[in-house]
Amino acid sequence: MASYALVETALARMHGADAEAQRGAFRGRMKHLQRLGLPLGEKPGKGKRIDYSREQIWQLALALELSQFGLDPIIIVRLITDFWSKVLEPHFVEQFAGKRPKGTALVIKVALMSASWRSTEESMQGLVSIGWRDQFSTVDSIISRKNSRALIVDVWGVLRNLQEQLESLSEA
Repeated sequence: MASYALVETALARMHGADAEAQRGAFRGRMKHLQRLGLPLGEKPGKGKRIDYSREQIWQLALALELSQFGLDPIIIVRLITDFWSKVLEPHFVEQFAGKRPKGTALVIKVALMSASWRSTEESMQGLVSIGWRDQFSTVDSIISRKNSRALIVDVWGVLRNLQEQLESLSEA
């Protein structure tokens, strides 16, 4: 469990945001993700402070990693909402517990342009395919003729960096 201030600062440091950027653009990005529904679960209210669970912190960390690709925050929130409990969270838990190899990466095969002409009621299924690859996977095993694009996130690296930032801030 961690306060919003601690989480925001740790994530800002992970993304190279200095104090000024953290107070401005970075905080704006975080607030926008909150308005869209991240992290999932309990929301803070006026005068109500909550501590974020590690899963909620992971959701925000993943959202910011996907933002680095330039994805629309609405798509990011839909993706995390639709895939968190069945696909993403179990892997994050296993990765955090050391039950997966360090080089395991999240691979998201995307067709996000297609999302613009599909109804909002349609699931992200068909627009994205999420899977996991180990460090020895080749591009050929990730990309296919049918789907020639993918986003790759080193989840172990993200979790390690996040943990280091949170620990260094907690010690200060």
